Amino acid sequence: MGKRVYIISDLEGVAGIVSRVQLGPEGSEYEIARSYLTHEVNAAIDGCIEAGASDITVLDGHGHPRGYNIDLAIADDRAEYVIGTHRSSTLPFLNESFDAVFLIGYHAMAGAERAVWSHTQSWESIVSYSINGEEFGEIGQMAIIAGTFEVPVVLVTGDQAAINEAKSVIPGIIGIVVKEGDSRFCARTVTPNRSQTLIKSGAVEATTLIDKISPVRIDFPCEIKMTVSDSDFADEMERSGMLRTGKLTLSKTGQSFRDIP
Repeated sequence: MGKRVYIISDLEGVAGIVSRVQLGPEGSEYEIARSYLTHEVNAAIDGCIEAGASDITVLDGHGHPRGYNIDLAIADDRAEYVIGTHRSSTLPFLNESFDAVFLIGYHAMAGAERAVWSHTQSWESIVSYSINGEEFGEIGQMAIIAGTFEVPVVLVTGDQAAINEAKSVIPGIIGIVVKEGDSRFCARTVTPNRSQTLIKSGAVEATTLIDKISPVRIDFPCEIKMTVSDSDFADEMERSGMLRTGKLTLSKTGQSFRDIP
């Protein structure tokens, strides 16, 4: 029986994406950005199927709007897609039956240098996010959640800063660089066609290396700390259950993967 692969997509790390007008439905370039994203996901699907995967679930993970960015009219029919809001967890339908996770179109954590659209969850409001004293971005967070199911993250695509971050968290991960940041809003990028070729090749390689890459594991309960940029957001986080430890710092005890991010 072939491998089961869970693909999580984001948009900021897709080739050709540098501007706010590409990142949400209010933007004039959003529809073409959606097509870039969908074709990169299709390339990942094509590659892992070529390498022997037989069951693929894709989570539409970009937040504008939450969970509906992949264009299903041009999406690969050989996968199924998780879309929509009010999810039961960060990664719905992921469980121990999967063999690997792919991260497509990912970005580096808040504060990373020369990183296109670097952020952690919020574009502007979260300055840093740490677990047991170690700072994590969204790449590490997804790896930790997958690791609770003993599933490794084996492929990440995005800008150079995102790939560097992924390799520091996940030894052996296959990283596909599709652009290099000059600033947070400027990059040297390959074309969408070239990115698809690179991602398909990376997906083939990653699928063959699944058994050689270990899941990222942490012990629960864990200590989660957050520094935010303004008091309004700190107030919001406090209302959601975090403990205010300073004007712009908060913490909580994570009891399970459901407390991450």
